[in-house]
Amino acid sequence: MTGIRRRNRTQRERGLQRQLELADLSMFVPASWTTVAINGTFVLLLLYTLSLARNVIQPIVMAIFLSFLLRPLVRKLGTWGLPAPIGASVVLLAFLSLGVAGAIWMADPATQWLYRAPDGVPEIRQKLDRLLRPAANVTNAAAQVDKITEGAPDRSIQTVELKSPGLIDTVVARMKTVLGGAVLTFGFLYFFLAAGDRFLRRWVESVKTLTQKKRAVAISHALAQTLSTYLMSVTMINIGLGLATGFWMAALHMPTPILWGVLGGVLNFIPYLGALTGVGMFGVVGLLQFDSLGHALLPALGYWALTAVESGVVTPMVLGRQFALHPVMIFGSLVFWGWLWGIPGTLLAVPLLMTLKIICDHSQPLKTLGRFLGP
Repeated sequence: MTGIRRRNRTQRERGLQRQLELADLSMFVPASWTTVAINGTFVLLLLYTLSLARNVIQPIVMAIFLSFLLRPLVRKLGTWGLPAPIGASVVLLAFLSLGVAGAIWMADPATQWLYRAPDGVPEIRQKLDRLLRPAANVTNAAAQVDKITEGAPDRSIQTVELKSPGLIDTVVARMKTVLGGAVLTFGFLYFFLAAGDRFLRRWVESVKTLTQKKRAVAISHALAQTLSTYLMSVTMINIGLGLATGFWMAALHMPTPILWGVLGGVLNFIPYLGALTGVGMFGVVGLLQFDSLGHALLPALGYWALTAVESGVVTPMVLGRQFALHPVMIFGSLVFWGWLWGIPGTLLAVPLLMTLKIICDHSQPLKTLGRFLGP
């Protein structure tokens, strides 16, 4: 009798395991072409909505992730007797004060560099011509051959030249959009911080079964703890990178090294692409500042070395495998959200990918996808 019961129990366990495996595969194997059409239509409508309503959805998503970063400070003030709305006001005022003070402090040197950049293009071209002169000679020879074969131009045809807006006008127009999004972001952020854990509790209460409630609680706690730790760690790492970049620029006698340190730290919030952008930016700045070509490359080489140490040594040592994501998935997320939302999308790409992985890890049907997202 005992052997029969053990055999029946084994068969039930195998059947349950088979059902779980089929549940994992069911999200990759559609039931019919109708299901494929419905799911495809839903995805297309979702992408269209995310793109159309980006000016509203972006500030909400940004405010949610910033609330994970700043909520520990609000809770700390709560232990001192301050209610959540007052604590949220204090934290936001301090955050805004630092941001406005930094922007005012760096506005003048940044404006000077923006005005200098267009005038420095001929100077950069002249310095790069020393390296590219052999290739330029070949190109000029090919151009002369093309002119000979084309013959004399028709002078009766008039050409119309359209002038594109200047760099300063483009930056000013872009800043108006950024400021509008920042106002919405901080508005939503205040209400998220003032509400505390109320939204998470409402989400758990809206779930019906006990199993779903437990899963909702596990997901909410994992999101709050993991994202808060990750965002705080990445912020501290990038602050350290910004300080190191500023010291390197000061050692090279670059003007306004604090400006370059801030830009170097902010760019590093975008994995891969931020470091490449910073290397290119510091290369241009070095060519504008120094006459010697070897000396002009030192800012870019130094920033590249600092980001290599940060990504290869510091970040893995601080974060470990708990926050690890597959590099291909990170790059794909950067490309997708950058295509959909531009620069704000690249800043949100990794937190959104990490949110997806947390949800997949706590949902049995999605664990297969979660394993793909991991390292």
